Amino acid sequence: MLRRCLVVCSLVALSAALQAWNPPQADPPRKQPADPKWGWCAVSDTEKSWWCDKCKAALAKTDMDENKECKNCRSAAKEIDLCVAKGFVCDGCGAWSLEKGDCAHCNKALREKTVKSPVYYRCANPKCAYSAQASGKCKGCVCADKMVGKERCDACDKEDLVKSCKASGTPPHVTKK
Repeated sequence: MLRRCLVVCSLVALSAALQAWNPPQADPPRKQPADPKWGWCAVSDTEKSWWCDKCKAALAKTDMDENKECKNCRSAAKEIDLCVAKGFVCDGCGAWSLEKGDCAHCNKALREKTVKSPVYYRCANPKCAYSAQASGKCKGCVCADKMVGKERCDACDKEDLVKSCKASGTPPHVTKK
């Protein structure tokens, strides 16, 4: 009797878990920067650096062993281009500014902070979620209208891919409008 009860409870739990599971979807389309006075990152300053995909962090030479593996997670590091952006952050409220001075929200002094983000290439069509690690042409649109099942349309086939960074639109990876 107890065994039958455990089996039924396990099946109910498994059924609930399967109903809650959502299959992976294509990358969502880019959202506009949070502040309307800011635009997308211009990716004007880049540097070659070592990157760990698992930790999602840039690695210094001291963070890797002699086999070019991340000391933290033991996964292989790869050399990529990183977008380097400098901005000013308030330690009091966390607000960002592109200019040195005092915080507009709480009047505390801002400190300079450098944030690095991986460079990638995305379709020039803002509704398309296609991206690649190298420059080229869009291989087939993954539009917001057709996100279900990763269906492709031909709205932006053969569009050039533009250089972007993963943090584009979030400070300090923004430009003034």
